[in-house]
Amino acid sequence: MKSIDDYRPDRIEKVVFKPAIGNTLFLFVASVGFVAVGIWMIVSGEPLGWLAMFFAFGIPMSILRLLPGASYLKFDQEGFTWRECYRGGTYCWSDVTYIATVRVAGQEMVGFNLSENASVGKVGVRRLNVAICGAEFGFIACYGMTADQMGELMSLWRARYA
Repeated sequence: MKSIDDYRPDRIEKVVFKPAIGNTLFLFVASVGFVAVGIWMIVSGEPLGWLAMFFAFGIPMSILRLLPGASYLKFDQEGFTWRECYRGGTYCWSDVTYIATVRVAGQEMVGFNLSENASVGKVGVRRLNVAICGAEFGFIACYGMTADQMGELMSLWRARYA
């Protein structure tokens, strides 16, 4: 694993982080396993097997996540782009007002706030997110880094280009 210093904005002009294939394959295998157990339970007459069918969503999600361009985090001079299964957004460094590690349901993630001028998200939802999570927006995937390390790296890029 590379260190934060390898991705500093004074050393490179752009960096693209992609999801770890191992984590995505684990999601796929675990989902298939739970679905198989659920089918076995249903066939055996156990109605609780239907609950395991929830994990069927993990199968297409893991496949989708591996497709080119579906999931990544990119930093450049303009800002950063976060994509997860083709959803996400692009944010200008000048619009980012706050970056920190936040905890949601026991899971650490990178949280960030945008200026009032940023035309992203509804103000009410942004305020609700701050009340619940401590930040308006966030992402859980840190691409081989801890949330603290990714937040520190984002802060370096923001300080250089905001």
